[in-house]
Amino acid sequence: MWGVLTLVLGLLCVALSVAWPTISNGQSSWSEEKAVAYQEASAKVHELSMQAGSTAPEEQSHAMHEQLADAQSKYAALRTQLESVRSQPERIALVLRYTGLALLVGGVIALVKSAGKNTAES
Repeated sequence: MWGVLTLVLGLLCVALSVAWPTISNGQSSWSEEKAVAYQEASAKVHELSMQAGSTAPEEQSHAMHEQLADAQSKYAALRTQLESVRSQPERIALVLRYTGLALLVGGVIALVKSAGKNTAES
C-alpha cells in the first residue's frame, strides 16, 4: 500500500516539476514598480553611456563618471533581483523533480520488498 502511494506521489511531483515553470510566471515576485524602476535604470545607464561616449575624454567631468557608476550600480542591483525572480520557478521545479524521483525509487523499493514478503509467505 505504501509503495503504491509513494509511487503515485513521486509521479505527481515529477509531473508538477515539468509543468511548474509554465504555471508559475514570477509576476507575484516582480511588481510593476520594480519593472518601471528597472526600465528607468536601464534607460539612465544608456543615456549616460551615450553622453560619456560622445564627449571627449578631456571634457568628461568627475561628476559624469560618478553619475554613470551610480546608475550602473542601481541597474546591476535591479538586474540581479530580476534574474533571481526569473530563475525561481526553475529552482522549485528542480526540487520537485528530485523529490519525485526519490519518491519513485522509494516506492519501487517498497513494492519490491512487499512482493518479496508476499512470495516468502506463500
